[in-house]
Amino acid sequence: MDIPTSSRPEGRYEERYLAFIDVLGFSDIIRKTRNQPELISVVHEALVGITRAAVSSRSSILGIQASSFSDNVVISLPLSGPGLLHLFGLINNFSQELLALGMLFRGAIAKGGALHTEHVIFGPALVEAYNLETKVSLHPRVMLSDPVLEDAKSYAGKSSDQVKLFKRLVREDAFDVPYLNFFTEWEEDDVAWQPESVAKLNVLSVIIEKGLKENAKNPNVAEKYRWMARQLDQFVASKRLGAKVPKIEMY
Repeated sequence: MDIPTSSRPEGRYEERYLAFIDVLGFSDIIRKTRNQPELISVVHEALVGITRAAVSSRSSILGIQASSFSDNVVISLPLSGPGLLHLFGLINNFSQELLALGMLFRGAIAKGGALHTEHVIFGPALVEAYNLETKVSLHPRVMLSDPVLEDAKSYAGKSSDQVKLFKRLVREDAFDVPYLNFFTEWEEDDVAWQPESVAKLNVLSVIIEKGLKENAKNPNVAEKYRWMARQLDQFVASKRLGAKVPKIEMY
């Protein structure tokens, strides 16, 4: 069936920031539903949540598009400083929603050409983000490509408040790739000590301990949980929350 010319998108890509996100352990959960039918409702809730998060992320003002398919989400928007920092915040909120369902995710943000509409997503930026997520990111985190990091630093350098925000949102390490700070929401001491924050941190601890137990004989998967355990323990120690969030000893 021919598509009317007026309905076709322009024959070119738009330069965009694009985040590709993959929910970890989803395939294992699907396999378990054969013998544990009660997990079907968990899977359903997760997929509904993913779709809802994608749809709610769309914004005509910032040009945000979002798509979800199975256990993956793609969010993209045109190049701009406010848009990039907003994308970081969206992903942080998304991580908290998945945490509430007992799930972790991994992803990557790339910069490049893409054609992203309500119904279609493709382009070099998607390929790069997918490759970074599957081959480089490794751990439960959302990494930044070098051009994305450079742009974020450039935008943040325009004001002291933006610099502070950047340092809260992004983690840099001379021996590792840059990635979004999973603990951004709790960076302020007065926030970290609130009962709701402590409860979320303890939920995260339970998820990690369960993942370590269930994957004791699967070293590739277990290493992802060990990495997350180290991150959590370091954060808890930095906020002096040891009495409220017990240290994970299993790794």
